[in-house]
Amino acid sequence: MMHWTMETGGLWRNRWASGARGLAVLLALLVSALAPEAQTRTIEVLSADQSVSESDSTTGRVERLTGSVELRSDTTTIRADRATLYDRRRVLLSGRVRIVAGDDTLTARDVEYDAQTKLAVAKGDVRIGADGGVLFAPEVTYNSRDKRAAFSGGGRILQDGAEITSPSGTYETERRFATLTGPLAITDSSGVLTAARGTYAARAQRADVVGTVRLVRERDRLDADSLVYFRRTERARAFGQVVLDRLGGEAPEDSLRRFVLFGSALIYDGQAETAEMTAGDGLVLLASLEQDAEGRVDTTLVRASGVRAARETEGETRTERLVARGGARLWREGLGAAADSAVFVRTAPVDTLDATPPRDRLDLIGGYAGPAPEAAGASGDERPTVWLRGSQLTADSLWIVSGALRDSVFARTRAFAGKLDSTLGRVQQLAGGRMLGIVLDDQLRRLHVSTAAEAMVYQATSDGLLDSAIRLGSDSLVFRFDAGGEIRRLDGKRVTAGIEGTLYPGALVPAVQLPGFTFTPEEQPTREALLTGWEAAWLLSHPDWNAPPETLPADAPPAEDSGETEPAPLAPEASAEVETSAEDAE
Repeated sequence: MMHWTMETGGLWRNRWASGARGLAVLLALLVSALAPEAQTRTIEVLSADQSVSESDSTTGRVERLTGSVELRSDTTTIRADRATLYDRRRVLLSGRVRIVAGDDTLTARDVEYDAQTKLAVAKGDVRIGADGGVLFAPEVTYNSRDKRAAFSGGGRILQDGAEITSPSGTYETERRFATLTGPLAITDSSGVLTAARGTYAARAQRADVVGTVRLVRERDRLDADSLVYFRRTERARAFGQVVLDRLGGEAPEDSLRRFVLFGSALIYDGQAETAEMTAGDGLVLLASLEQDAEGRVDTTLVRASGVRAARETEGETRTERLVARGGARLWREGLGAAADSAVFVRTAPVDTLDATPPRDRLDLIGGYAGPAPEAAGASGDERPTVWLRGSQLTADSLWIVSGALRDSVFARTRAFAGKLDSTLGRVQQLAGGRMLGIVLDDQLRRLHVSTAAEAMVYQATSDGLLDSAIRLGSDSLVFRFDAGGEIRRLDGKRVTAGIEGTLYPGALVPAVQLPGFTFTPEEQPTREALLTGWEAAWLLSHPDWNAPPETLPADAPPAEDSGETEPAPLAPEASAEVETSAEDAE
């Protein structure tokens, strides 16, 4: 019983194995027969005015067709003036060639088409039209299977209102995706984007470009190492050494105002006209360059952890807003400032023919990391500070207004002003709840101190020695300064209450520090300290808005990882909450 079962089972297993092998061979043959690569594709002649056939052992069967030639290979239709057909598998076409493969249409002067590989090598005025886009190039290799066209000799793609040019690259008609391997340019109604190389996805209207990137718009120019740009919303992310060069909106034709932002990462919104620059662990640089009709350039420099720029037009007024956050430090000839944040706002008429001067306001908010509390001259806390040609003004709130009836400096809460007397080497001091300074030619000429006003004034003898000192106190005091910035006279016309004072003879002058005393001239920002590194070199090489074209390198660094989605719109910037009285606004 056991022996019979083993023999029968073995016989059954042998027959099963033999049948399985036969089935496997049959399946292999069936799969091979059905595989596209194994099919022998031929080219069918549909019509021609004249046909001549010949064959030999070398070339096989050759058919020469002339006049209104029409061919077909699978679903691809071919038309030409002339065709030379080899074994019905390969054809040389010339004269008004037209190949239609699905939604794609290729036209050219000369084409070599292989039915097996579905490759068409086209030369001479090549045009490939697809859904929403057209490729023009002198030479194209087109694969109708994967809808991919590789072009060389200079290509031009028209896609959804954009013109894309590059010496070489590929264009996938079904994906509507271009890979541009040479210096490229993408031009549309909003501006021109150039770079060393990149890609363009038409469905998302997204360009990813690297290497000497430049985006030029009507009043903005953006330079970067790499950029991701969304044409539909005109938003972008830029990385590397990033520069945003922005023209001021109110500059007349014979002058020029530029805001130039430097950093390592930028979020840009062209439609909303906003931009936000950061610099990683470093500091962003903002350079404001204002050139007058005589060619003189007034420069303002700001360093901060981050800077946001915005501009908007409402009615007949155009507003420029710049917000610097994180240890903001400012320099301008004769002026320095430091605060946690600085907010600059310029309002001007939209009409450049309007003679109304622009109005500028700079708000300084929060303290900056100044000297340690135990350092000489420090008050022990961090508050915004302004230095103005030797004078120093500190308060809990500071703001500067120019372009109004008069240029003014405002200080509120624990306000203190100090000025080093160049003759005596003593700090002339003013303190009070609030101050209003009038500035003329970048010099403080008058200072109104109110709310518990105090002054410590040192007087010199004719030979420059300390003669005496007087400490004054009143509800309100007004001091005038000479052209050198020295306190010379008390203006009594606007004193609202009686003056109390103590006179100290020269030998008894005490070391007095009024409330809020802070005098740190060594902390004043300088041009040399703020303008360093690659930013200085860039400004030297781009002195004008109309800078020369960049030279695109043969190689470029890889693009920064930018994520799959475009940047969200920047949230509106809140205005600085600084109270201004009617008197201050005059």
